[in-house]
Amino acid sequence: MDTLQISPFENLSRSVVLPVGSKSITNRALILAAMSEGDCVIEGALFSRDTEIMMSCLSVLGYDISVNKQASTISIKGGEIKNSTAELFVGNAGTAARFITAFAATKQGGCYTFDSDEAMYERPMKGLVDALKSQGAEFEFLGKENHFPFKIKTNGLKGGVVEVDASQSSQILSALMMVSKKALTPLEIKCAQTVSKPFVEMTRTMISQFPTSRYCVEPDATASSYFAMLPVITGGVCAIKNFANCVLQGDAKFVEILEKLGLVKTQKIENDILVFGCSTFSNEAVEIDFNDISDTFLTFAAASAFLPFRVKITGISHTRKQETDRVFAMESQLKKLVKNVTSSEDWLEIESFPASQKCSSRKEICSCLAKELPNTISIETFDDHRVAMSFAIVGCANIGREWLVVENPKCVSKTWREFFDVLSQVKMASEKFRIVAVDGGAAVGKSSVS
Repeated sequence: MDTLQISPFENLSRSVVLPVGSKSITNRALILAAMSEGDCVIEGALFSRDTEIMMSCLSVLGYDISVNKQASTISIKGGEIKNSTAELFVGNAGTAARFITAFAATKQGGCYTFDSDEAMYERPMKGLVDALKSQGAEFEFLGKENHFPFKIKTNGLKGGVVEVDASQSSQILSALMMVSKKALTPLEIKCAQTVSKPFVEMTRTMISQFPTSRYCVEPDATASSYFAMLPVITGGVCAIKNFANCVLQGDAKFVEILEKLGLVKTQKIENDILVFGCSTFSNEAVEIDFNDISDTFLTFAAASAFLPFRVKITGISHTRKQETDRVFAMESQLKKLVKNVTSSEDWLEIESFPASQKCSSRKEICSCLAKELPNTISIETFDDHRVAMSFAIVGCANIGREWLVVENPKCVSKTWREFFDVLSQVKMASEKFRIVAVDGGAAVGKSSVS
């Protein structure tokens, strides 16, 4: 489909969602398993365009990989890189682009050609390229210097001290950390500045967990943020399965932000978390630094169109060089939904119609949006999965009509192919059960069907 009409929730949410496996963890596990001796089974793995690109690259390098999508497992036989020459395609997958480039550089006497989607041609690689050059790799750029596409002659990693600039992407630092044990002599990495520090800590922890014969991938905390936000938009509750297992991912803190702002209440039941949407909201303006959990800034920014207070989101300059310029993408689309939005290199400030009218309840918010918004708003996604999923959740708001259309919905295949199917199933499940009351984490309801 070229476009997808989002159907508002006619009832409060009553949903149970099991998020897909973490992309970040799956792709790190694949690299670490490949570098280890012996067989490894990765359980709970994500199957998406990005992880399939990573598996394809490893296969091209000579690794034996088998998958069982039904069981969500990937089996890989680790060891040295077998193929000294290869053509590698990394799509627009930042993890594959940085991790495979660094991994290939560990091969002595290798010659590899790298290409990518055109969007990847603009994404930052210089910090990694400079570090690998200092370790003995030789680059020939086939387009713009320090960008894809390129050829690389590899001579292994000589070790010693290497300085790296990871100020534009923590994946550059993570890539070097993972391949450091392949250096001919101990490798000491010096990094003055990085972004998204929780991802670096994720890498550090996962390195200590390998080698292993079995590795279990956590549910994706960023994907969970969409369904944590859903009860804010629709009211009701969403149960996120296995969320308590998200200990490696900084993005799990997104739910804590929602709770501190008084947008939700939560309740943990064993490994799951119940997220209850509050029915009334404060009008006090907020400013939130999303630098450490920047993948979730889009979830919050899109939802700001619904929130009755002014929002300033900071620490997001590095997201201008991700799948797209995410600050520009969100600003341009929010202008279709809100009264006022402004930006700088590093922040977005958003004032919604409900904020300008000082609404305090969900009913008032929906009434305000019904009057202020055009009959139909079409969201351009810029081929960015997170733009699509973030605005889709806002489109679930019941303002008395269908009002939001997502363009190019298939872009969600980058991390969650079934996202819109899951959202539709959640809506249907909510229609079968009407919540009568939500009181501080306890839901009382009755079925609307026999």
